[in-house]
Amino acid sequence: MLFKIYNILWLILVPFAKIWLHYRVYKNLESKNRLSERYGFSRIKKPLGKIIWIHASSVGEAVSGIALTEGLRKEGYTGNILFTTFTLSASNYIKNYTNIIHQYIPLDHYNWVNNFLNHWQPDLAIMVESEIWPNLVLKSHAKKIPLIMASGQISQKSYKNWLKIGLSNSSRIFKSFDLIMAVDSYQVKIFKNLGGKNIRNIGSLKVSALMKKPDLTLIKKLTKVSKNKLVIVASSTHDGEEEIIINSIKKLLQNNIKLLLIIVPRHIQRGPEIIKKLKLNSKLRSSNEFPSRQDSFWVADSFGELNSFYSISDIVIVCGSFFSKGGHSPVEPCHFETSIIIGPNNFKNSETVSEMIKNNYLIKLKDNNVDTLSKVLLDLSENKHLQTKLSIASSKLVKNWKERKLSGAKLCLKLLK
Repeated sequence: MLFKIYNILWLILVPFAKIWLHYRVYKNLESKNRLSERYGFSRIKKPLGKIIWIHASSVGEAVSGIALTEGLRKEGYTGNILFTTFTLSASNYIKNYTNIIHQYIPLDHYNWVNNFLNHWQPDLAIMVESEIWPNLVLKSHAKKIPLIMASGQISQKSYKNWLKIGLSNSSRIFKSFDLIMAVDSYQVKIFKNLGGKNIRNIGSLKVSALMKKPDLTLIKKLTKVSKNKLVIVASSTHDGEEEIIINSIKKLLQNNIKLLLIIVPRHIQRGPEIIKKLKLNSKLRSSNEFPSRQDSFWVADSFGELNSFYSISDIVIVCGSFFSKGGHSPVEPCHFETSIIIGPNNFKNSETVSEMIKNNYLIKLKDNNVDTLSKVLLDLSENKHLQTKLSIASSKLVKNWKERKLSGAKLCLKLLK
């Protein structure tokens, strides 16, 4: 009954959905030339051979989806891979990868989903993380398309919402999945409670993705100005975090430690604001300004360059973790064998962070005080042995993570056969 009401609502919402899509075009959030894909139509003819369809809504999910794609290829799959995304940023991310067909996911109107599935007729469907659209799931199941959830995880809020609609409704969705590859043991329990079957604890696929190659030209420039300096990267900073980090760095400078702090704001449009608000003597990446040998601060308000900064870093401070944002993932810097520090609030990546703390792969601050951070930074700057130890540990962890995409790919290919 609930899903009948859902589809009736969609009939009512059709004109509003079309207006919303055109508004997204106006805001440069949607591709005008590809709007028809939101109604399930395709500009591309269905290729011959098998098709594995992977859906990853945004960039975070796309990273996991690409990791699984790499695993499938390594395990010998030579067929077609159809990769759907919701956001423009996710489609831009996968442009770097070859042998992938891309289409935007249709909105979850019954007929639009039908258009999509009838055109592509995938042999296997893989939904990444918690992207669950009822019609997309139920119609795939009805058409007997094997259905997998990869890197499966559901937030506490979403879990409570699923429970509110009743177990009979939630189980209808989650029983439709032939395999759920959960990110941890806690999520295994969550999916069982929601009626899921055949649930495996594989771990997050995101951690096993190949990292984007650093920009060698940019690295060369930065290496020249940071020679014999301690390079610290503050990644994905939010308002309030820059002040704590900068004040901690100033304490190191008072100890005559030569360093370069690269501040990479989560929202890059905040670059000029950071300099103005904190009265920072810094150049700005968006203005094509580079630090000199004399500079100790640089605001890198740019997109897609974090891996280049990680590659030259001695220490990375992963932000979003000093206040109640939940913390950004420490996975990417781990691939670059650097020393990693996180703030006290990391509930978004609790399983990964717990694993890394348990094995001494990173340092978690007990609070967000300036003195706490400055002491940790000072200890690391004076203890090369500790830096080396953390770097070696990161390298071992990454090696273990890379096995996950192969394990996940093997399970997927079993269902394909």
